[in-house]
Amino acid sequence: MDSQTIYFPFVRPPHLGADHLVLEHAAELHRQGFNVRVLYLSDDGGHSKFTLPVCLKKDHVLRDRDIYALGDLPFAVLSPLRVLNCVRLSLNNSLLRLEAFPTASAINTYPFAAIVAPSEFAARRLRELGVTHELKSLHPMVPLDFKPAEKTLQIVYRPNYRDAELRDLRGEFVAVYPRFASVPWIPLIGLTRGDCAALLARSAVYAALPQVDSVALTTLEAMASGCRVVGYSGLGGGDFVGGAGGAWITEGDHVSFCRKLLEACQDALREGVALSTVAQMPVAPEPSREETAKLFQHGVAALYTGYMGADPARFLR
Repeated sequence: MDSQTIYFPFVRPPHLGADHLVLEHAAELHRQGFNVRVLYLSDDGGHSKFTLPVCLKKDHVLRDRDIYALGDLPFAVLSPLRVLNCVRLSLNNSLLRLEAFPTASAINTYPFAAIVAPSEFAARRLRELGVTHELKSLHPMVPLDFKPAEKTLQIVYRPNYRDAELRDLRGEFVAVYPRFASVPWIPLIGLTRGDCAALLARSAVYAALPQVDSVALTTLEAMASGCRVVGYSGLGGGDFVGGAGGAWITEGDHVSFCRKLLEACQDALREGVALSTVAQMPVAPEPSREETAKLFQHGVAALYTGYMGADPARFLR
């Protein structure tokens, strides 16, 4: 491919959904033969956590016309790139919750060639909030590692912005349906992505609690893992799930949340022989996942190829 290098800078090992969305771009480009490097900018040994080729900070040479795909990074990392004759793409998976760009005006003054969002909702929302850069959307791909296994009746959830509401929901659920008070609630926290896939694979129910989420990645992973999904789509998730694939509720409807959670637990028990172990849950047909993967593979290649050889001066602000 082109002699240009596409760098994906990181200051820590990946641990958030947004980190994995960035790495999916890098992994697919590397698979297709692009010259890709994770640029690791810390001295903590965390580079060993990556499976892609890594360039350490001490070995990095700033070269004109390379491409930098930038996730949620400190401004101290982004500042030197501002004056470099390179192409800068923002992989914005967090709307305006980025550390270096808390406002639309801050984003607008940085010379990004484009901002790439993981859903049409996120791209639309950034435009509504005043972002003036070119906006593109590229749907993510859920790796095939996320697949069903023998299920246990437990409710998995991702801690996020609804901690207080989660406490209320759990309390209401147990109060109304005491038979299910012993069902464990397990947070997806402090896990590698492989551990996350394994936990979702064996869990019967996933409580979806995103608030304003650009993609609701964990919800998609739970669906692919055969979990019965109950809860909120997170707005951005609506681009992917529509009305299917889960028991969705409207904002604040705790009565429906608890009722649908009960139905998910009952359905699991009906398909099993004991409270602890239940049968495998249905999963989206594999061809649909394969089609999603093909769209992602084509979209990633087209996106980055479009900036190969581009004159960075076009994007200066």
